[in-house]
Amino acid sequence: MASGLRWEKKSDGPPPEFLLSGRIDEHADFAGLIAQLTGPTRLDLSGIQRINSTGVREWEFFIRAVENVPLEFALCSSPIVEQLNATTKFLGAGKVVS
Repeated sequence: MASGLRWEKKSDGPPPEFLLSGRIDEHADFAGLIAQLTGPTRLDLSGIQRINSTGVREWEFFIRAVENVPLEFALCSSPIVEQLNATTKFLGAGKVVS
């Protein structure tokens, strides 16, 4: 897992839920998380403290890699909401549930 970005499984669901926390930046590595997303999943984004422009690019790679996984986004932090307002298709086909 990347040094600035962390995730942990909060519950097995349904749907399973993961808490993401820390920073999404040039060091963000989503590979381990991608491997765990096999079906509908909820991502709790309340712990994301910062996302920079390189992090936006890494996030978009992540979203494209899981485009066939139905995602729900919960408890979006302020940095995530700012990107939602500034970046087209920031969540891909996912939907905000809170």
